[in-house]
Amino acid sequence: MAGQDRFIVSEEPFSKRGPLRTMPITIGGVPKDKLLEQVKAVRYVSPYAERIMKHKNFTTLEKPESALLIVLTPKDFGFTQMAYVADLLDPNRLVAWSKENLDGWEITIVPAEVGPHLAIQYTGQPQDEFLWMAMDRIPGYAGRPYLFYIERDDEEVFSLDSHWMYPAAPWPLHYSIAFRLRKVPPATRPYPRDMVGYGPQPPNPRWPNDARLAVNFVLNFEEGSEPSFADGDGFTEAALTEAGSQGLTGRDLAAESQFEYGSRIGFWRIHRIFQERSLPLTVFACALALERNPPATQAIARAGYDVCCHGWRWEKHYELQIDEERERIHKAVASITHTIGARPLGWYCRYSPSVNTRRLLVEEGGFLYDSDCYNDELPYWTFIDGRSHLVVPYTLGVNDSKYTRAVFGTGGDFFAYAKDAFDVLLREGATHPKMLSVGMHLRITGHPSRAAGLERFLDYATGQKDVWVCRREQIARHWVAQHPAPR
Repeated sequence: MAGQDRFIVSEEPFSKRGPLRTMPITIGGVPKDKLLEQVKAVRYVSPYAERIMKHKNFTTLEKPESALLIVLTPKDFGFTQMAYVADLLDPNRLVAWSKENLDGWEITIVPAEVGPHLAIQYTGQPQDEFLWMAMDRIPGYAGRPYLFYIERDDEEVFSLDSHWMYPAAPWPLHYSIAFRLRKVPPATRPYPRDMVGYGPQPPNPRWPNDARLAVNFVLNFEEGSEPSFADGDGFTEAALTEAGSQGLTGRDLAAESQFEYGSRIGFWRIHRIFQERSLPLTVFACALALERNPPATQAIARAGYDVCCHGWRWEKHYELQIDEERERIHKAVASITHTIGARPLGWYCRYSPSVNTRRLLVEEGGFLYDSDCYNDELPYWTFIDGRSHLVVPYTLGVNDSKYTRAVFGTGGDFFAYAKDAFDVLLREGATHPKMLSVGMHLRITGHPSRAAGLERFLDYATGQKDVWVCRREQIARHWVAQHPAPR
């Protein structure tokens, strides 16, 4: 195979995370003695590397075959300080990373002969690049994980070398390492969704004071961040308004004013209701919406409500490109940190995240949890790029969005629906305690007739025993303390 000038920045559909650094090479078809001669013709071969290639258990494939390499660093696995050899070569970590980041593909350790073949075929190696092979251990070779690496130093010397990498050896964050990228046969391909969860015996959350039920009230603060002509979007957002989209050409001033009602009237009504009862509240806030309503932002901060970031704007993250989404997350965190005086510890997208959102949150760092799912009634841990990450599920069940779909007609409908959910979960909590999220929007529950249904439910729920009404951040911190991330 002809030499490759560089690794390819691939945009193949196997990746869930955007372009990957990959390279196709050919391995096999060359006897080991001949392979050593070919490497020496183009690179300096160290005595250590030559000793490996001459070992009786170093083998090459009889027939040539194509292989696809992928180059990663510890940062790609989620490490931020230092990784160790055992971490990077851990088969369980490779499986977990593949499941999280690849679609129908997996990364594996490479055969030992990949090192020499790559030394021949990778002709355009940059200066000062060390490229290691995550290679199979050669049986009988000192019983240690010797790894090949190729190098081009600042004196233009191309070399193939080897080093003994004991499991506890540190691995710098900038060191590249090559794995093999292989398509997973359909019969063995892991199903990407978890349909089991905790199963019939969920863990006991051990809520404070042995409460049977944790209840979290969530207020979505989106008004002023929705798509609009004023922000250059070319259309007026009308979702979750009284009339919905009317298909108008140009600005829909009626829909705009309904959003304005939420920020001008609805917030203050709901805020007073919670303050009168001294109840905690979680605010799912779009950063731009907070920037445009300083009085409400100050009231949120003074009341001690916890702010879960609802994006920079009220937009569909599943339509964003990965770099756009990364920028939005960073911008939203910086904005809320400035307006509220504390960084947001939670995250929740508009309706649905993208396939990249959770990984980007872990990459950004500083998040205690996200609520971008609806699949459980208890928090649970996930594993993202080598790091554990907590999920606190949300709900579209007890949620005032049902008013705009004509499921709820009156505040009494909301009260009845919420009370039924509360009663069932409280009764089940005698043996299996759970959590209940109650979702609200300024422009929906903020209307007086709907606020009446909220008041009825608040007074009913707080009148029952064994109930913990709390902020979402408290649920997350409690779970971290009582059910630490698996190691």
